[in-house]
Amino acid sequence: TTAETLLLEAVEYDTQVVGNDHPDTLTCSKNTAERFQQQTFCHIMEQGFLYVIERERRVLGEYHPNLLTTMNNLALAHVYDYQGRHGQAERIMRNALARITAQLGEDHPTTLTKQSIYTRFLQMQNKQAEAESLFADFIVRSRRVFGQRK
Repeated sequence: TTAETLLLEAVEYDTQVVGNDHPDTLTCSKNTAERFQQQTFCHIMEQGFLYVIERERRVLGEYHPNLLTTMNNLALAHVYDYQGRHGQAERIMRNALARITAQLGEDHPTTLTKQSIYTRFLQMQNKQAEAESLFADFIVRSRRVFGQRK
């Protein structure tokens, strides 16, 4: 990606200007290595999640809560969100929430948990109006399911 290319160019520049052993070169090299490590880690994690999703979909079915949780975790587990793939993360989370609502009902505790997580994700993406609407709905349903706090 562009970030990695720029980091590699910065290491090359620092090496030429101040040398291999200069603290700036070492810091830049470390940052570049960490960035590649993060990308590799995310890629491996993504492949693991996709493998599990495919197996759960085949074995458990399209609407099984375990599959929907795994899909949600893929989106949240700093795979898509961390990589800046927020749109993809949001689509997966929205889809998982819709499926779990269809499967378990809107008042099921698992559905409420997923809605709460999705609401927080929307807040982090600065989608306040949608997050506030979902949160208000979450509060009403949570009170209906769990009762009013005293």
